[in-house]
Formats: sequence, structure tokens, C-alpha cells
Amino acid sequence: MYTVHLQAVTASVLASVLTFLGGGPFAHPDGVLTTENLLQLYALSLVAMTLAISALRNERRRSETQQAAFQSLVTEAFSRTKNGFAVLQENLDRSIAVVDINPVAAAVLAGQLAQHHAGAWTVIPHSDLDNTLTRARSGLPVAAEWRAEVDGVQRAFEVTATSSRRAEIGQVFLVDAQDLTDMREQQRELQQRLERERQTAQALRDANQEKDDFVASVTHELRTPLTSILGYAEELDEVLDGAEKEFVVTIRRNANRLLELVNNVLTLSGRAQTHAPSGPRVPCDLGRFILDAVQDSEHERRAKEMGIDIHVDGRVLVSAIPAELTRILSNILSNALKFSPRNGTITIRARREDNHAKLTVEDEGVGISESEIDRLFDPFYRSPSATRAGIAGTGLGLTIVRDLITNLNGTIHLTPREPHGTRVTITLPAHEPVS
Repeated sequence: MYTVHLQAVTASVLASVLTFLGGGPFAHPDGVLTTENLLQLYALSLVAMTLAISALRNERRRSETQQAAFQSLVTEAFSRTKNGFAVLQENLDRSIAVVDINPVAAAVLAGQLAQHHAGAWTVIPHSDLDNTLTRARSGLPVAAEWRAEVDGVQRAFEVTATSSRRAEIGQVFLVDAQDLTDMREQQRELQQRLERERQTAQALRDANQEKDDFVASVTHELRTPLTSILGYAEELDEVLDGAEKEFVVTIRRNANRLLELVNNVLTLSGRAQTHAPSGPRVPCDLGRFILDAVQDSEHERRAKEMGIDIHVDGRVLVSAIPAELTRILSNILSNALKFSPRNGTITIRARREDNHAKLTVEDEGVGISESEIDRLFDPFYRSPSATRAGIAGTGLGLTIVRDLITNLNGTIHLTPREPHGTRVTITLPAHEPVS
């Protein structure tokens, strides 16, 4: 509409100019401006000016209506927000007056403001708000935590004051009151949940400790009579022969299996409680320890008519605890013999690589699947293939071996062999001679 009126004014002005120059729709044929022409020109100009003024007024009304609508939206949002907001201005007498404030800020700052007879609100001198605004004059934000009652509920707010000075309006302060109540409630609930979880975890640790104490006590009690049985069986083995000697061999074999189980449970229980090595580390000849482990398992090897190939590259010294290294090799070799078929072969290799020693033990047994490798180190876990094959065991050997190797700063990995069998790879810190 405004554009149409502007075009009409432009057309009338052009017509007037042309008429004045002797042309246009109102020009006299002789090129002379008559009184009638002047009146027509005046009337046309008056109409054009009226249209222009009307267009400008309409445009201003439309702009004012839009501004009022936007102001209404801003005011509504300003009043509905959960946070408080206030604009304050310093007067010539250094007092600080409220320019605009929403209901939440009014509730938060209620005790900090005073209303004068003219209806204006000003900051009470030396109040907390006045002191906060004074500190904010530096231009840096100043924050403090206040409590106020909003809609009948006590709520916590973080009040932040900032200031700026402008030539046209002077010193202006902006006060923002951030509602912290919901966040604090969430933090409190989170702390309560964490405390409940901490108490639950402590109860589980206490129960686990009681279980470990019970297991340790029972295994200690079992080991004493087993040691006695083995001692008498060894004496009988020296004086008996024939079928009776075979009976004693069976007694010794099963008593040793039971003693191994007791020792494994006791070791696992003690390791869970201390997680500490059982002695100092010393240089250990890995090749000699391998030969000792093979010699200790001679009875099992002969029973299954198996072969053991040993390949040690030179003298390989590792830094280890002798008793724990013996336990590691004994468990690994026992597993290889247990899971290998009759007449099979076990291959043991050891060599030094950089600052560690590498030991591999390969068997031709039932093997393992990739999916169960990690679970094989879990206490009491038995491989389904071993269960199907009817191979006895407790599922504690690899758990204990892993813990012992970890305490020696070593590693252990299991990998399947093709076409069948398992490869155990162990690394241990090499002994470095003192120069």
C-alpha cells in the first residue's frame, strides 16, 4: 500500500514538472500557464501530499503494532522464565533505580529494594545487592548465592551482577538470578544413590571377605590330613610290591590331585585378599625350571605315553619368584598333559627377546574357540569341549597362573592351533645383570 501511494506521488510530481515546462496533461496549447492550470496543479499536489502523509501514518501504525506485539512476547517470556532478571540504572544522586524487573527477580531481591512515594524502586544503600553492584562496577561479573521464597517455596539462586557504562544512558547494571534448586535436588539425589551404591559395594566386599576367610580356613584344615595321607602312602610305596603297590600308587595319585585342588583354592583365596607377591624376585634359569616341571610330571606323561619336546635357546634368565615360577610351569604343563590325547606330543620353547623372555607351550588337545579365550581365565570356568571330553578339572588353574604372571609383570595369551590344540604364550621380565 505504501508503495502504491509513493508511485502516485511520483507521478503527480512528474506531471507538475512537465506542466511547468509547457508539456504534460495540464499544459496550455499555447504553452502559457493559466490560473486554471495553476489551480489544477495545486489541487493535484495537495492530493499527492495527502496520500503520502496517509501512507506514512499507516506504515508507522503497522510498525508500532508489530513492535507492541514483539514487546508483548518479550514481556511474557520475561515474566514466565524460572530465572530472575533485572535492569538497574544509576541516577545522578548515585542512587540505583530499577528500570525493569521480572517477578522472579522481584522475589529474590525483595529485601534489597525500597519503593519511593513516586512508585519507583531503588536499591537500599549498604544492602547485599548494593555491595554486589559496587563490586560489579569494575566490569567483571560478581556472583553470590541467595535464597528466596518464590510461589511459597524456598529456592536457591545464583545471583550474578554485571555493569557497563554508556555515554547516552550512564551506568547500567544487569542482574541475573539463576535458579539452582532443581540442580541441587538432582545433586542430592545423585549423592544419595552413590552412597547407597557405596554401602552395597561395601556389603559385597564384606561378604566376599567372609567367603575368602571361610575357604582359607577349610582348605587349611583339609591340607593337614592330606599331607599325612601322602606321607604314609610314600612309606607304604617303599615296602609294598605287586598289586598292593598299585593300590598305594592310586592313593598317592588321587591324594596329590586333591592336594593340588586344595592348594589352588588356598592360593586363589589368598591372592584375592593380598594381591601381593609371595617373596623377593631373583634370577631364575628358565630352562632348568622347565626341566624340573617336566620331571615332576613324569608319572602323568608315562601314563598317557606322551612325548615332550623342549627347545631352549641358550641360558634364559628371568626375574621371578622361584616358588611362583614353579607353580606357573606346573599348572601349564599339567593342563597340556590333561587335555592332550594319548601318544600326543607337547612342544615347549623358550628364548630371550629384547628385555623379556618368551615361553610357548603347544599341545595337540581338544583346543579352544576364539569366543571363550577371555572366559578361560575366569575362576571355575570350564571349557565346553573339556566337559564333553570328560576331562576333570576345577577351572582354577589358569586363573591362578594369570594372577601369578601378572604379579611378576608378565603376560599370558592363549591361541587355538591348527588343526587342533592350544598354544600358550607367556612373557616374563628378563634378568638384567648389574654391570
